[in-house]
Amino acid sequence: MMQTVSEITPEILKKAVIFCVSPTSTPQQRSEAYQICEAFKQSSPQNTELLYEILKVDNDARLRHFAFQVVEHVIKLNWNDITASSRYKIQNVCITLLNQMLPSEPIYVKDTLAKCIVEIVKREWPQQWPSFIDDMSVVCSFAQAQKTDTVMKVFLRLAEDVIIMNTVKPAQRRRDIQSALMQALPSIIPFFIKTLDQNISTYHSTSDPTQLAVTKSTLQTIMGYVGWCNASFVLSHNDLLIPLLIQNLTDVNLRMDCVECLLVITQRHGNPTALSPLLSMFSEKSILTFSAVIQQVMAVERDPESHDFMKRLGQTIVGMGELLCILWGKEGKGFQIPTALPQYVQILSVLTNHPSLFVFSPCYPIWFSLLKINTQTQRLGFLSAVTTELCTVSLRRLEKTGMYGDSSTLAGYFATLDYDSMVNWIDHIHRARSSMIIVFQYLWKDNSEHLVSLVVSSIKRLLEETQLQYSGGNFCNKDTCPLYIQWDALSFFTHALSKELTHPSLVDVLQLLLNSTVQELQLQSIMLSVASALFYVIPHSPQAVLDLLLTKIISNVQLSKNSHYASQTYELSRHAAAVFIKLMTIHPSLFTGRFEELHTVILNSKGDLDSRVYRLLTEGLVLVSNEMKNCDTQVQYIRGVIGPTLEKWSNPEVQQSFRSSLEMSRYIGLLSPPDTDPSFQARRHQLQEFLRDFLVVTRRASVPTDTNELARGGFYNESGLVRTPSAIVVLPYMDGILTCLSVTFDLFKEAVIKQFHPSYPPSTTHNIPYGEQVSVLGHKPADFKPDAFNEISSIQRHILDYFDSFTQILNHLSKNSPHEFYRHPNLSPFLSHLIVTHVAEVNTYAFKGIVKSVLRPLCLHCPREYQAVFIAPLLTSALPLIVDRLNKHWLRMREQNPGVIPFSSDSQQMEELPEAEIIEQELLRVASRDLLDMCNSFLLVCSESRPRPVQKDVEVMADVEMMDGTSPSTSENVSLEDKLSDFVLGLPQEEVLYLLWFATISSCWLDSGTVHKAIDLVTPLVRYTHTSGWMTPDIADQVTRTLLTCIHTHGKHDTISTKVFSSLLIVYEMLRPTFGNLSQLMLEIPGVTVKRLNRFEAEICLPGAKPSPKVANSNGTYFPCFKKKRELLRSMIVEIIGKDVSEQFKNNVVIRNLPPLIKKRIKKSEDIIAASGGDKESLGLCQMFQPSS
Repeated sequence: MMQTVSEITPEILKKAVIFCVSPTSTPQQRSEAYQICEAFKQSSPQNTELLYEILKVDNDARLRHFAFQVVEHVIKLNWNDITASSRYKIQNVCITLLNQMLPSEPIYVKDTLAKCIVEIVKREWPQQWPSFIDDMSVVCSFAQAQKTDTVMKVFLRLAEDVIIMNTVKPAQRRRDIQSALMQALPSIIPFFIKTLDQNISTYHSTSDPTQLAVTKSTLQTIMGYVGWCNASFVLSHNDLLIPLLIQNLTDVNLRMDCVECLLVITQRHGNPTALSPLLSMFSEKSILTFSAVIQQVMAVERDPESHDFMKRLGQTIVGMGELLCILWGKEGKGFQIPTALPQYVQILSVLTNHPSLFVFSPCYPIWFSLLKINTQTQRLGFLSAVTTELCTVSLRRLEKTGMYGDSSTLAGYFATLDYDSMVNWIDHIHRARSSMIIVFQYLWKDNSEHLVSLVVSSIKRLLEETQLQYSGGNFCNKDTCPLYIQWDALSFFTHALSKELTHPSLVDVLQLLLNSTVQELQLQSIMLSVASALFYVIPHSPQAVLDLLLTKIISNVQLSKNSHYASQTYELSRHAAAVFIKLMTIHPSLFTGRFEELHTVILNSKGDLDSRVYRLLTEGLVLVSNEMKNCDTQVQYIRGVIGPTLEKWSNPEVQQSFRSSLEMSRYIGLLSPPDTDPSFQARRHQLQEFLRDFLVVTRRASVPTDTNELARGGFYNESGLVRTPSAIVVLPYMDGILTCLSVTFDLFKEAVIKQFHPSYPPSTTHNIPYGEQVSVLGHKPADFKPDAFNEISSIQRHILDYFDSFTQILNHLSKNSPHEFYRHPNLSPFLSHLIVTHVAEVNTYAFKGIVKSVLRPLCLHCPREYQAVFIAPLLTSALPLIVDRLNKHWLRMREQNPGVIPFSSDSQQMEELPEAEIIEQELLRVASRDLLDMCNSFLLVCSESRPRPVQKDVEVMADVEMMDGTSPSTSENVSLEDKLSDFVLGLPQEEVLYLLWFATISSCWLDSGTVHKAIDLVTPLVRYTHTSGWMTPDIADQVTRTLLTCIHTHGKHDTISTKVFSSLLIVYEMLRPTFGNLSQLMLEIPGVTVKRLNRFEAEICLPGAKPSPKVANSNGTYFPCFKKKRELLRSMIVEIIGKDVSEQFKNNVVIRNLPPLIKKRIKKSEDIIAASGGDKESLGLCQMFQPSS
């Protein structure tokens, strides 16, 4: 094969192209062919004769396809370099080839030709190619299908590039094309509709596949325009488009394109008045056609293509309903209701009965909107009557039938087609259930009697069927058992309306549920759940029902643990205990008189209960004790609850185990081989029980909210502060809890792990929980073994449970007993010591726990009056160590990936990393975000009257142009105290400067969520430092340089760049007048010159800069809005804005601006006084104000 460009001929090029695409080519042949094609492409601007030669219609289609790709390459990259005559010739050749297109032209050739024409249009139309529309019309006038098809592809790609995708740059060129396209719409849209009508008629008469392809192409082109053009254009050409689309829904070959076009029309947004013409879709003929098409499609049960069409058709029907509700809600009672609305409601009912979750679930928001608007405006009989059937159908829709992967049912077959996995199906069904419950809650206002009767009849029917089938103890599979699925749907329905279910008729069904003799455990559990939804009817029930309920709960929690179905028995017992807690939460006052009785029953049953179940019952009693509203009584009961625990806690052997990590490891068996001594398992379980007993009282114990009740109950101490019963009992053991927490953290140190028995490898013993690994990775870990839950994994779970329990105890105490907790003298010194001694040595999971589970909640719960005592020491000792570890990690990440733009946890870049590294990065990312959240909580103001929103963008403040013309950064109305808390204002200079350094350096970490939180701190800290006189030239240089680095790292991401640019502009405007060294820093940026920097400072009206005459007003003043300033800054430092890897090696496509379009000048209105020759007396208006008048 020839290698030189001058020797390339059409025959050689044809062979090269064939070798490139042929699957039988050898690697050497393909490599040589690539070299020839690339050489020809690079020389194409100088070798146009050969290019035009191979473009002729008699050449091979594959060769012509390659030639058109070369033409596209020339247009994109060399259009500005070739002469005007060459540009005209390329344009002329493309139009000529379009006119010469053969009927057998492959579709890929037509696509590449359309691309070339659109690229020329983006550079020449309308200024240099004003006849473009006419040229396309001439091509279509020959009535040849292939030519019309290509013209439609040209118009579609033009709309996609200019309007939909908005990819044309610069902005002036895009505006010129958009303006010309808008002006041509009155002729283009009717041309599309006329072409569609002609081709559909021809296709129906001839059944020609070529005409079918042209019709589809025309429909796709119309689809690209009807979504954004004026609604009046959609109804142009004698209102033909919508009826034509609806009419052809019956054609199997055209229905998908037609329904997608209708879907685009119904999903339009804009002024409701402008959308009102689209109500023509509600004509009786159209609705009847929709109904007939739905019946036709539903008759075909298991056809994927028909189901895809049904989904699009359902979305179109829903879109019509949204449009109707928008217009109806806007006009109110004056709205002209379509005559075919009853038929539309029937169609909506049919879709609601469809077995596919994807089809019926979007109908419920429309039901809600229709019912709500009908109630607010006028009541329609047919719409009110349908609610009865809707309630019955919707209760069936709540059932989890048709699971993903189950093709035995029609619903399961559709679910397998519609969703990618079981997770997606479950997520969708939960969202569908939520939308259905909203409809139920709204229907309750006018249909409460029917809904109550529906609940009563459903419970009685299901009870009868369940007792008939499962009274003998038959086994039930909850995933496939129809009765269980129906009970589950009824449970969801009753819980959603539980507060409304107080009708007296529900007392009888509650009693029936409690008297049930069903033996199947899973059905007992779900029936108990339904009964718990009826708890709000208990105050209206006789005492016998309450006694029966308590008996039922106690009997369920006392089930034998040695049953054949041990796991199901345990689950039923735990569920019954949870129902007991719910009962005590809703009606605690009903049980204050029976507190001792319940306490005695539960204590007597302790030997027959699982420890967790007993603890849940104890929590319920703690809730009842809260209702007594007496501090001494509550303290007495709490001491009774954890008294045995405290006695065991005081055991010298237990105390010895928490003195050091070595003793702890020996006590729970980490220094011995697994499965050697059963006492190790008992000790681990005992420690776990201690902590859970502490959690019971710290989580559930509370105090009254009324001040009078607080005084009567003795909840005030000598200082007038509220004392909580849980704190009175637990805080004396605070030192021991803190010591145990420190020892638990020691178990995560690498030096301590090396002392464990070799049977406990660190990767297994101290790995993060399996569920968290799945959450991070999105799948099961590669080294996961289902049978790995042995003693090694048991020890891992126990250690993690100790860690979580200790941190939860501290969190509950800080939240429920803040005044007593934060006044503890050893709290802040201990936490400082804990972090200093552990933060650099523990593994990543424990480090994340220190930040997320210890520091963050304790700082968030800390009252303002204790911040100086609790938080200030942590800033001095703990925060620098945490920041140092995180900063080292992110610096290492930047060094390992110097050209990588930051990614979030769902980025594709994470998929290329090993699983262990992915998990570590995710843990540190969570720690980084939580650390910034913690700092923002006490550094920025978070008052109840003006709460600080999460992820608040500086742009919200910056884009508001002040009334006096100044930007927010220079306005005196923006005070410092509105941003920073009083805690920061009281810190010394060194700590404020460290916080400023931390905020700026964390803005460069490779995590978008962290950057958002860090930038929130930068601007107020810079302003405070500057106004306090602590800002120096070096600090100003460092802050500005770091923000520039942040722009280089994150600037390509739109969600971050706006906030970072706003912060940089505010900082530069604030510091530049004082620190001239910032100018030298800006001049270091590539592309920034002295002249350009001076012009920028003049245009943003920087104090001290020479005003720019270009932007000054007639009176010499000019104050550009903040958004304009930010864009000026962006354009000046555009060279350092980071680029994604996919954009770093792209060829630079430059489209030059053409001369501006000629616009008609608006004549100024004549001065009527001047027109009258200056004689004001001759004006009739002036005569009216004469004294004589």
